Amino acid sequence: MPTIRPSWTSESGYTLIEVMVVLCVSAILGGMAMFQVAAARPAFQGDGAMRVVMAELNYARDVAVSQRRYVEIEFVTENRLRVLRIDDLAPEDGVEVPPAVLQDLTLENGATFAMLDGVALDTPDGFGLDNGAEPDAVLRFTSDGMMVNDAGEPRNASLFVLVPGAPKSFRAVTVLGTTARVRGYRWHGDAWAGL
Repeated sequence: MPTIRPSWTSESGYTLIEVMVVLCVSAILGGMAMFQVAAARPAFQGDGAMRVVMAELNYARDVAVSQRRYVEIEFVTENRLRVLRIDDLAPEDGVEVPPAVLQDLTLENGATFAMLDGVALDTPDGFGLDNGAEPDAVLRFTSDGMMVNDAGEPRNASLFVLVPGAPKSFRAVTVLGTTARVRGYRWHGDAWAGL
């Protein structure tokens, strides 16, 4: 009488060569993925810095409207900004109330407010290539949602961020003075592309 073996005792399986081929292919694909991530890292860093600046501008405008106060963004250094609420812009009794600091942040990954050398093409908004985020510069939002200059007139601005030594990280943020609409742009070497 023949012996019947159960199927769980089968001798079929993977050979050492098959396992080695799978490991080699996995290592090659992993190496290619790491190379691609490393090449794209400056672009990710630029996008991150741009989105932080856009969020702070939107936050400042929203606070100005919701709290019915002037809110300023002060550029302290080339990579640091503060959001300040101005409770009394022109005190009548001569006693100045210090501004309340709502946010104080430093751009991550070494990003700074700077222009990329050799870029002479303005963003599609056409607000100019002067970086409105120079140290000691101030952007002021009013309670009706406008960004204004010291005379109270609407002011447009362009802010440029960049990770030094990484041209692929160059980004622009523009603010339309009358509505404080914030837009972001990526530099692609010869033209700006909007988000």
